[in-house]
Amino acid sequence: MVIKKTETPWILVTGGAKNLGAAISRELAFQNYAVVIQYNHSEKEAFAIKEESLRQGLRVECMQGNFSTLESTLQFIQNYLDKFPNTVHLINNVGNYALGSCLNISLEQWYELFQTNLHTPYLLIRYLLPSLKQNQGSIINLGVAGAEASRADTHATSYTLTKTALLKLTKSLALELAKEQVRVNMVSPGYLEESVDQPKDLTKIPMQRLGAYKEVVDLILYLLSDQACYVTGQNIEIAGGTRL
Repeated sequence: MVIKKTETPWILVTGGAKNLGAAISRELAFQNYAVVIQYNHSEKEAFAIKEESLRQGLRVECMQGNFSTLESTLQFIQNYLDKFPNTVHLINNVGNYALGSCLNISLEQWYELFQTNLHTPYLLIRYLLPSLKQNQGSIINLGVAGAEASRADTHATSYTLTKTALLKLTKSLALELAKEQVRVNMVSPGYLEESVDQPKDLTKIPMQRLGAYKEVVDLILYLLSDQACYVTGQNIEIAGGTRL
């Protein structure tokens, strides 16, 4: 695929309409990146960010996409490439979540978790790669603190498994794509403001506080910047010491 030089280079943020994803989308737009927000059910929130950004003269677009099946994911990718052929960076933020043991969820939930959290980032990278190579862009996958820990975890087994697999994919692709000057890194937050599974006792977090979205966003901005042009294949935990 040859991209016309007149095409705007976009950043795709999956799950970019709510919570951490919304914070990422807003700040990237504020930093004068052209941002595409992928959303599934959060149309109202996505277009609120777009309208807010447009009032400030910033570039934000929204695109609906369902990542729960292979077919719907491939359809989103085709629609995205038709409208936004030039992608400079990819933020794989979208994630499905399930608490508890993997033995207590349905098989449908199990497969959907892997489809959303692992297969979708892989497919997006695979199909957006020509543009990312041409732009010598960056891929950032959102992980979870503790994925590299040696101890087992029964708190959210299925979710942790998908993020551990995504970590291995991150490192493997970083090695493969380094010669193309495409950087692949992972940002792995711990407990954040508005997390669905916040601990009741903050003393369980070594720094004894929740993380702020801004702290995660600032790390992502650094990894996208020229200051991090020699950083690839890294998993950076931003978790206040959780699960060390």
